[in-house]
Amino acid sequence: MDQNIGAGKQKICAWFDEGTFVELGAKIKKNDRQDSLICGYGSMNGKLAYAFLQDGDNQKGAFDDMGAAKLGRLYEMAVSNGAPVVGVFCSSGTVIYDGIKAMSAYGKWMKLVAKASGVVPQIAVIDGVCAASAAALAAMMDFTFFNKETGSLYVSSPFVLGDQTGTSASCETNGQIAKSFDHREDMISYVRSFVSDLPSYAGDTATDIPQDDINRKVQTDGLSTVQLIEAIADDAAFMPLFEGYGETVVTGFARLGGSLAGIVANVGESQKGLLTPDAARKAAKFIRFCDAFGLPVITLVNSEGVKADVACENAPFSSELARLAQSYASATCPLITVYVGNAFGPAFIVMGSEALGADVTYSLPDAKFGILSPEASVAFLKQDELNAGSSRDELIKEWTEQYASPEVAASMGGVDDIIDPGEIRQRIISAVYMTAEKGRAGKHAKHANDPM
Repeated sequence: MDQNIGAGKQKICAWFDEGTFVELGAKIKKNDRQDSLICGYGSMNGKLAYAFLQDGDNQKGAFDDMGAAKLGRLYEMAVSNGAPVVGVFCSSGTVIYDGIKAMSAYGKWMKLVAKASGVVPQIAVIDGVCAASAAALAAMMDFTFFNKETGSLYVSSPFVLGDQTGTSASCETNGQIAKSFDHREDMISYVRSFVSDLPSYAGDTATDIPQDDINRKVQTDGLSTVQLIEAIADDAAFMPLFEGYGETVVTGFARLGGSLAGIVANVGESQKGLLTPDAARKAAKFIRFCDAFGLPVITLVNSEGVKADVACENAPFSSELARLAQSYASATCPLITVYVGNAFGPAFIVMGSEALGADVTYSLPDAKFGILSPEASVAFLKQDELNAGSSRDELIKEWTEQYASPEVAASMGGVDDIIDPGEIRQRIISAVYMTAEKGRAGKHAKHANDPM
């Protein structure tokens, strides 16, 4: 790297392929000092991307109206050319003497992010102080990555609160953080790869030539949820996101037959896969991103329902379930659901059911369905027979066969097919290929074709 360039430019160059970064507004100055916001474009793993970086070593990364103008130009180019935006946050705020002018600059920045939302991917990287309005801005972007070495994230400044020690959100449990890193180098490498995998813009296909056999058989016995996803994915490559939040649901990206897909899966081995407010919110946000960019959503269902003992003072559970159901129901991207375990009560409905609009629904032979589990159903409805001495195990077996089996669910139209577990990968990929053009423009008839 050229040692003659400034430290700020060296920082932003590290995010791009060597020699590809081009700065925008490189000579802009304020009070004879170089502006602390650096903007530009280049190649990330061979893919066009735009980025801005707040240089915390220059005026503490202070943001102002000049920075807002530079961002305006960057966002205009990113949207016009259909390329993702990466923002590296490291700023103590703004110059207090700038008053309303500075706050308006943040407002303009927020409008840029809002207008680009769902048009091009936006990635926030917390590599220093990210406070107040900047924290809200990072949350407005699609995914936030966090450097545990240097990052801090809070809405109210510790100085304003009178806490000189500083407080920041825990990167492990904060639902805003998609992934955290111990070292900057690891974060840069991951984000560069992540950006190059995503669609460049709404309507981009994000497909690649598959190197893994699309008809490869899968061994599913005894696998954890993540292991099952890896077994299904191309080259066993799965990128989980928001791992420390809403832990009874897994979300992340994987390629299936070369097509990038979003994965939403109940973690059956954790609290029986029960939905919680955090898990529902996490899944809903992820589905909304996939829908905005036309990525197929693969849902793997294994849940005994909703967690009944969750405190709901801050966010009513019903609202989060509604948000999840609406995310599925309003989605125009491909929706493919596989019942790999239990599907009881509200979990069956809100986890990508056919009734909410799933394009294809499969079930493994051992999956179970019902308003209640077979055990709960027998306890609730068969008490007289139990009191008369009937075997509980036999009654549960009879209930499962008569009311909770995949065959019964399929006969009622809730499942399209019952598949061999070993074929789960090829059946999902087949559905992904079949629905690849769903929701894309250009399929509306100009007029009917008249008969001869």
